[in-house]
Formats: sequence, structure tokens, C-alpha cells
Amino acid sequence: MGNYLCRVAFDGLRFKGTQIQPAGTPTLQGTLEKLLSTIYDAPVKIRFSSRLDAGVSARDLCFSFRAEKELDLDRVVNFLNTQGAPALRIRSMRRVKDSFDARSAPHAKEYVYLLDLGVYDPVLDSRAWPIYKPLDRQLLARALSLFEGTHDFSSFASLEQRGVRDESFISNIERIRVSFPRWGKLAQITIRGWAFHRYQVRMMVGAAVRVALGRDSLETIEERLTHPDIDAAKLKAPAEGLTLSRTIYRGR
Repeated sequence: MGNYLCRVAFDGLRFKGTQIQPAGTPTLQGTLEKLLSTIYDAPVKIRFSSRLDAGVSARDLCFSFRAEKELDLDRVVNFLNTQGAPALRIRSMRRVKDSFDARSAPHAKEYVYLLDLGVYDPVLDSRAWPIYKPLDRQLLARALSLFEGTHDFSSFASLEQRGVRDESFISNIERIRVSFPRWGKLAQITIRGWAFHRYQVRMMVGAAVRVALGRDSLETIEERLTHPDIDAAKLKAPAEGLTLSRTIYRGR
């Protein structure tokens, strides 16, 4: 039985997230498993490196799967790209060790979040969070920098399952960079780290935006990192502004 690693890009506006849902709901897992089961002529189950919500896009999401039949990988990629949805493209596919699992293998992720600060572009606004109020760009960058390093992110994440409160929310943010292209009218936030939790990036961005709009202080974020609380009030930035830009496995 072969074990395979695929890298995929997709438009999050065309799917209701990655995880499979009831029949008739367009999800990435449902689409890919149906296509792979067709070409391999046997049921195929996949494992994503990340679980992405409806509206979130990706340029480099990974998944792994196992199949008994050996097929030419270029043929499989071509089949997936021609028979699948136009909003979905397989970037690469290769065989990996039997022990590899895209979900559990240690890996870092890099996300990009966009804020429209006055571009007034209706096409962009479907891919960014439109904020048409005065926003302090320096405060935004300072607020985001507070998340760098290893912290308990309970105050900036959600439980995976209701009632299951023994999750660990400790993880590491390697770096956060903020740039302001389009004459300062667009904020591009790049966040790279290990073991992101449910809604963590969107809640970190939401908290930083509140500071930059003058609704909270830098001390608010510092306090919530020092005294983490899963039940803390949170602002979740819209999913449409978020893209998973890179997935990096150790040694790969």
C-alpha cells in the first residue's frame, strides 16, 4: 500500500471548509475523496495538515492518503485537476514513508491575513476584512508582535469540542510581519508558527485590530497572554481575509 503527500491550493469561497459534512455540502475533503476513490477504484480517506473553516483559502494545504493500487502520479494529478472543481488545484503529489501522516507529522504553517484600510475595491473586499475607520498602523504592528514566542493562547482560541476543556493551547509563534502595500491602504499580516488552535489566527488579528482602532489597549493583550482564559470575550476576524500560504514539514 502506497502512502502519498499532496499539496493543494483552493478558493475558500467555493467550499464550506475542509472537513466533510452532510451530503450535498461542498467541502474539500468530500470533493477530493470522491475523486481519489474514482481513480483508484476503491474508497480513499485523506488526512489534512490543517482544518480550515468555510471562507478560508489556501495556496499550500497538505493532505496524505493511502492507496493499494499504484498509479502514475502525473496521471492522478492531471485527473484531479481536470475532473475536480475549477477552484481546486493539486500543486504536487509524491510518495512518502509509510509512517508519514500529514496531520500528526511536525510542521509549521504560515498564514496571511488581509485588511482593506481604504482600497475600496469590491473584488478585494471578498478576500479581505474591510475596515474603513481610522486605524493606527504602528499600534497594529505592536499589538501583533506581542503574540510572538511561546504562550498559552487560551484567550485567543476556541475549544475543538464543546464541553471538552482539557485541551492544551500552548504553542509557538515564530514571527509576525506586517506590511502596508497599495500606498498604505492594505495591511498584509503574515504569521508563521507551530500548532495553531481553532480560530487562533482570526482571534489574534481581531484582538490586534481592536487595539489599533483604540477600543482596547496593548495591556489587554498582555493581560490575556499572562492570564489565559478560554472563556474570555473574543473578536473573530472574518474568515474570508485569511489564507494558508505555506505548510513546512521538518526535513521535507
